[in-house]
Amino acid sequence: MVAFLGQDLCIKNPQSDVITPKFFLLPTANEQPLPSLELSRYLETEIPE
Repeated sequence: MVAFLGQDLCIKNPQSDVITPKFFLLPTANEQPLPSLELSRYLETEIPE
């Protein structure tokens, strides 16, 4: 992770002791993720109401 931040993203002096994974609970319905309104214009599917 530190190598990716330093080499690929060119973040100077990434410190490995402050980089920690984070997990988020995202909204779901019927054990499926809810559609994203922001991404809907890029997808070729219709968004349910």
